[in-house]
Amino acid sequence: MEKGTGQHVEMVDDDLSKSQIEELAEAAKVMGTVKLTEDSIIYIPTPSADPQDPLNMALWQKTVVLVVISTFGRRITLLLFTLVVILGAVLSAVSKTYEWHLAARMILGLSAGQSEALVPMITQEIFFLHERGNCLMVQQAIQVLLTTVWCLFASPIAAAITPQGWYLLAAGLAGLQFLVALVLLPETKYDRDLSAYQENVPSDTSTEVIDVDKDAPVKPKVTLCKEKPPLDYVNFAPRTWKSDMRLWIGKPEWHKAIEVLKVIE
Repeated sequence: MEKGTGQHVEMVDDDLSKSQIEELAEAAKVMGTVKLTEDSIIYIPTPSADPQDPLNMALWQKTVVLVVISTFGRRITLLLFTLVVILGAVLSAVSKTYEWHLAARMILGLSAGQSEALVPMITQEIFFLHERGNCLMVQQAIQVLLTTVWCLFASPIAAAITPQGWYLLAAGLAGLQFLVALVLLPETKYDRDLSAYQENVPSDTSTEVIDVDKDAPVKPKVTLCKEKPPLDYVNFAPRTWKSDMRLWIGKPEWHKAIEVLKVIE
């Protein structure tokens, strides 16, 4: 490597063989490095043929989910903390003392931060990598516009219906949000192999295929998906209203919450 004034030049040995260059490139690759295009757009993560795969949702359903999460987040969390909003708003409306009102507002505060974490999560679960940028901007635009309108009209509405009425209005809107989310926001969690993200999946067997020339294990090739597979209704159950009404999918992964707390520490 040579360094000059205002320049950064990297020298590559011309004597390196193609295989050595590929080995260097493989060594430099970290998890999350993906190929986005190869003659056409590559679908990341790789969609399955499962009709209940969130990536296989119809466009209208994805759009509805995007609008609904603009006011909150993941299904079970959204429903739970929407109820917390309703409870906190009603308690605030009927509070008679400062201490009671403060306690009610503290309950409201429990539901304040979920959307910031869960909205991007849901968006990436229902849209492909090449679609996420536009969809996140649409979601943010909806959220900002709703928040702006809410703030602009907050004072005159509160003055007209009293602060107690303002809290009850918030509780009513949260109740409407609860019903809309209950019906229109399905759970979007879906288990995928790392191969769906162009990552090599460790073999379950102890047998390795050795490249004699390189004296190293042969690394499996990652399959790139350029076309979505047709939905398979033989090996997978169809997406139905009943399946969309499930509160969660699979087993809760509580260990991930513990891992997050460890990182925070």
